[in-house]
Amino acid sequence: MSATTVTHTQNGDFHSSILRDYELHHSQAREESPDCRTSPVTHPEFDLPHRRVPEYRPLNRDAAHVNSVRVYTSTAERFFIAAMFRGLSVNAGAAQYWRASIGRFTDKVWKYQIGGEF
Repeated sequence: MSATTVTHTQNGDFHSSILRDYELHHSQAREESPDCRTSPVTHPEFDLPHRRVPEYRPLNRDAAHVNSVRVYTSTAERFFIAAMFRGLSVNAGAAQYWRASIGRFTDKVWKYQIGGEF
């Protein structure tokens, strides 16, 4: 009967035992024979319907076509976008007016302390 002896070495470092699980173990490399390689398909029309790319169309600069293109999908969308841009314009104008008048003298107005700065 044969006896099997197992030796365990303990490093004592907790992190090295965790990282040991992530060590790379390489298997034997296999060499492929040159006759089993597949050649790429060189058919010129291969997979064209699946690319879903439309054919090239030149830009239509006809005035009737340009005027018929709809930008907004509804009146509500047009109102919402116009209101958003008007709000941005009012905000930018107010900031410029403030900096040109009272903002020149002080920069402490409209600034608040953030948590931890009290």
